[in-house]
Amino acid sequence: MLLACETICSTLHQNIGDLSVIRQNWSNEYVTDLHERIDYCIDHYLAIDPNKELRHATALFMSIQEPALRDVHYLKKQLETDFRENKNLLKDILNLLGYNSYLDETFDKDQKNLIQLLATFKKGLTETIRQLIIEKGVSPLLIERILGYYEDLKFKDITLTSREIRQNELSPEAIPIFNSIYTEVMGICKVATCYFHFDALKKEQFSFHKIVGKQAIDKHISSGIN
Repeated sequence: MLLACETICSTLHQNIGDLSVIRQNWSNEYVTDLHERIDYCIDHYLAIDPNKELRHATALFMSIQEPALRDVHYLKKQLETDFRENKNLLKDILNLLGYNSYLDETFDKDQKNLIQLLATFKKGLTETIRQLIIEKGVSPLLIERILGYYEDLKFKDITLTSREIRQNELSPEAIPIFNSIYTEVMGICKVATCYFHFDALKKEQFSFHKIVGKQAIDKHISSGIN
């Protein structure tokens, strides 16, 4: 539950520019405070053994994963449309940007392949390629957004499969604290999903139960690998 709360907190931070307009107390300071309270609970009431940086990197990755996949897939579809009359050039561009090497694996939700795709995209996006695809109609903002995902993730050591979680029996003291955080985060989810009602992707990122389900699937896959 707390790891899902941490993921929601990271997603709130990613969207604080939009959401701070509708909630006066939602700010970067508020997000930092919430992160610290969640960390305190994890450190003091649960025996969870990776360090804070790994947990934060995991939460950050989960908050970025879906929009990053959406954007790189959407750009690929644009390129396939814009260069449909020049298949050789299209193949070269897709190779340079990492699509042919990593896209299939990335859509299987492999975090390392997503980071590799974003790194290759940044390296392969020469000024010539950038101007060529912009002239065809690709939005510079979309390109910058994809580059931004890489900047957010490149220094994070995300190794989800190495995470082992051991949970002790909760003390009576911990239960009301956990419930308080859960209630607070569920309130965030309720307001945010309403605000993003017409943005299906962002709405889903604030769905607490879907995040819990996704983490359960990731844990199952990791167990199978290990």
